Amino acid sequence: MKADKLLKQQAIGERNFSGANLSETNLNDVDLSQVNLTKVNFRGTSLRGAKLSGSELKDANLVNADLSYANLSDSNLEGVNLSGATLRGADLSGTNLKGANLKNADLSQANLTDSNLSEAELKGSKIKGAIGLDVHGNKNGRSSSRARTEACLTLLFNHRSGVGAWVQ
Repeated sequence: MKADKLLKQQAIGERNFSGANLSETNLNDVDLSQVNLTKVNFRGTSLRGAKLSGSELKDANLVNADLSYANLSDSNLEGVNLSGATLRGADLSGTNLKGANLKNADLSQANLTDSNLSEAELKGSKIKGAIGLDVHGNKNGRSSSRARTEACLTLLFNHRSGVGAWVQ
């Protein structure tokens, strides 16, 4: 699917683009809030400044995508592949990133307040200046071993208390 076709369909009220192939597309500053983007292929796509708040992106492919300064607040990104993606300054507050692949992703200055990162793969991720980074636990309140291992010795910042904490 081409970007112009997606935007035309969205303009007439279409909200379901599940499974679409939007790889290597320029979707900068587009408003796709409250849209179903489950399993969409965004590999290498530029979504700088895009509005994706409240969208369903479960199992989407965002490998090497540029989501700098995008608004993904309150979205479902469970199982999404964001390896090598740029999320610098993105708003990920309240986002479900359970089981997401964030290997080598740039989360610098991203807002991760109240995001769920349980079972997320964070190896090699850049988190300098990230706000509200926390690793939510599983049902018994402990961090998942995978997230705990990847976050080991990473300084986490709790914006509410202003106190740094080490995950071990």
